[in-house]
Amino acid sequence: MEKNVVRVPLLGKIPAGMPMEAIEDEYTVDFEEVPVDWTKGDKEYFALRITGDSMAPQYNDGDTVVFLKTPTFYSGQDCCVRLKDGEVTFKRITKRDDGILLTPLNMDNDTGFIPILFKYEDMENTPLEILGVAKRFIQDI
Repeated sequence: MEKNVVRVPLLGKIPAGMPMEAIEDEYTVDFEEVPVDWTKGDKEYFALRITGDSMAPQYNDGDTVVFLKTPTFYSGQDCCVRLKDGEVTFKRITKRDDGILLTPLNMDNDTGFIPILFKYEDMENTPLEILGVAKRFIQDI
């Protein structure tokens, strides 16, 4: 391992399709390397392997995404999101006046991928938690 990189845990899989149960494996299954300067300011990272094709063609089934562990995001970022009941998904997040929109990148298909709007007024009944923001992805070759 090079001195200018640090290892971050690959925790399992995340669906890029319909939201499913939380991160499949609750333990580290592998590691990915990130530049050591990314960790300045005590920043933490984790990695997950993509399953599904709702974020294609940018992120494909089998690709690995490294996430900055943070509860905050900017509109338009791709995020690891926990929904009610512990479901986790990977979508592009957009802040709107009426709520937060989770959008798949792959909507040109007949699989039924559509954006989901979480209205601010319903957030108490349908909580939404940002677990991390995509920082880098590694293509499955």
